[in-house]
Amino acid sequence: MAPFLCLAPFPMRGPLRRNSPNTDRKRPVAAESAIPTGGQIFADGTIIKLVEDPGQANGLALLKWHHRRKAVVSARIVHGGRAYVPLTLDPSVRRALRLPSHCQAFNSTATLFEQLVAVISRFTDLAEHFCHLLAAFVFASWLTDCLPVPVKLSLWSPAATDGARILRLLHALCRQALLLAGTSAPDLRLLPDGLQPTLLIFRPAASRRTIETLATCGWRGFHMARAGHLGEFLGSVALSTDAPLNEPILGPMIEIPVVPAGDPCPT
Repeated sequence: MAPFLCLAPFPMRGPLRRNSPNTDRKRPVAAESAIPTGGQIFADGTIIKLVEDPGQANGLALLKWHHRRKAVVSARIVHGGRAYVPLTLDPSVRRALRLPSHCQAFNSTATLFEQLVAVISRFTDLAEHFCHLLAAFVFASWLTDCLPVPVKLSLWSPAATDGARILRLLHALCRQALLLAGTSAPDLRLLPDGLQPTLLIFRPAASRRTIETLATCGWRGFHMARAGHLGEFLGSVALSTDAPLNEPILGPMIEIPVVPAGDPCPT
């Protein structure tokens, strides 16, 4: 199943253009001044997102979108007199990171939500209200840089395969989805700066420091210390554990007990 790219609660207008070397020709921009980015939102409503592009050597490109203009996918995007290029990722991170390749129009937010609930219902045996909660988490993962508070998800089941199954499904649906296992606080500090992935963590480390670090993920304006510099993490977090977390420090969470399911998950 290909991941979808939900950029706004209204349809994109105009067809998609690819590989335009310069999308803002008002001012020339020196190649060496390009800014690496994993995504940007500008005051005029323009959005830049990291996408997959097999035509590039690193497999990455940027998608520039505004509801009044055509969407553009390119290895180098210019906006407001500044040039942007995809951030550099370690090959192992690039292989694990799930990215969309394009965006497309949809009828309405309500229709898209109903379609997403139908997909979740097909690949899980969750009760209907839990399917709606899982769909809400997916939606929130695409809007983390706009939300005032972080959104976290707790999945728990004594059977490891049940939680892993839901994480794989979320890997096909969430923004910049990254599957991790046994993650600890030092591991989280190794995430690339500028990347805003949805962390899908299978059996996270149970240390107090790890829980405290996960609690800080997603808060805009707050930074983590990373080897002498500061980094901001704005992605969503989903945790799969063998029992309810019962960790107040994590704050409000969507909590879903997971049961076995029928159809195999998409890949």
